[in-house]
Amino acid sequence: MALPKRRYSYRLMIAPELHGPMFWLQQASQETLSSLKACILLKSVGNQANIRLQHSYTGKADIDNAATNAFANRYSNFEQGNFRAIYGNDETVFEAPPYNIPCISLTRWPFPQYHTNLDTPDTLSEQHLQDSVALVEEIIEQLEYNRRYKREFEGLVCLSSYGLYKSIPTVSDSGVDYDSLHGRWNKLMNCLPREIDDKMSVFDLSEKYNLPAKEIYEYLEQWVAKGLLTGD
Repeated sequence: MALPKRRYSYRLMIAPELHGPMFWLQQASQETLSSLKACILLKSVGNQANIRLQHSYTGKADIDNAATNAFANRYSNFEQGNFRAIYGNDETVFEAPPYNIPCISLTRWPFPQYHTNLDTPDTLSEQHLQDSVALVEEIIEQLEYNRRYKREFEGLVCLSSYGLYKSIPTVSDSGVDYDSLHGRWNKLMNCLPREIDDKMSVFDLSEKYNLPAKEIYEYLEQWVAKGLLTGD
């Protein structure tokens, strides 16, 4: 997966559970450790069971929001749980002090062959493996969308002159339905200057206005292109 504009770099670790991450973290430089923002743990993601999401220790990290958005985009229904509520593995290593690295887990456990002599390579499903890869890519994309912006204007801006105006929905006998999709975009547009000054992130805006993070990111990047905002 190639992203033309990235905020983060990514690395893949393949290691024996518990001991591998423990030794890697112990030998890592302080510079490396301070740059680690999050971890995605993949555990038994190649079988044919539904994939499940286990959140980080706090459940409130950016990686949690990115994963929730990605799951919601890909699956009509999915199971998610709190830290250690679905499966236990290396997440405790990354979340242990002094590292405290937010770690989510993706897993298709339990499955019948687990920890038996029937758990062989021929039980793997290429389709489900590819689904797992696509899900991780979607989580990464969601994480990249989550930015905060700085206002580069004062007062009220004539957004229509910039092609950024989101009109109100059609006025009916009962008024305007600001809870509709159209209405929520209009509310976001009108509140955006204050939201930016309040340091709201793309994920914050997505949750508040019930709009897709990717679409909000793309809209805000239009403001950036017009010189009205700068991104972090």
